[in-house]
Amino acid sequence: MCGVLCLDLAKTVGWAHATDEAIAAWPGGELEARGHRWDGLRSGYATFKTHAPDWGYHYDDLARWLADMLIVFRPTWLVFEAPVLPKANRQNTTVYTVDRQFGRAAVVEMCWGHRNRQDGYPLRLYATHAQTARKHFVGHGRPQKSDVIDMCRRYGWDPVNGDEADGLCMLAYEASEYRNKVLNRRRAA
Repeated sequence: MCGVLCLDLAKTVGWAHATDEAIAAWPGGELEARGHRWDGLRSGYATFKTHAPDWGYHYDDLARWLADMLIVFRPTWLVFEAPVLPKANRQNTTVYTVDRQFGRAAVVEMCWGHRNRQDGYPLRLYATHAQTARKHFVGHGRPQKSDVIDMCRRYGWDPVNGDEADGLCMLAYEASEYRNKVLNRRRAA
């Protein structure tokens, strides 16, 4: 078990995983990232069909996929996009959208609980706000997905879509925290 698995939760889930070794060698920023060998880093996306009006199948597909990802990568940390409540002035967020966001988050938490109970290893669970990770990664205000994709390319990554880019963005945001809280403690012990 090692590393961090990050999930950008949507109908298409963007994901990124880095091993302990990859995070220990993580570059300090965009300039150091150019030409960096990204051994131990994998990313991608998975699309889950929507089966409206019965979203149970969608959630079941997500749960099965995530269970497989946890077996393959055996991460120490599982990080997912925190659901966001809509603001009163936002016209494009509906109750339906909020319901899906919280449903996906509940599936991740369920898989986390099942994995911990079944294997008995300490998989830590964290929720991260996408805008916070994007702002940290891109370095300014309210960056759009296109800004995140551009920054990924500056790091030498080639995300297929915005969902994969958001997974990589979350991983970049969490890598320094993981290095400080997990890897440095292991070295000190």
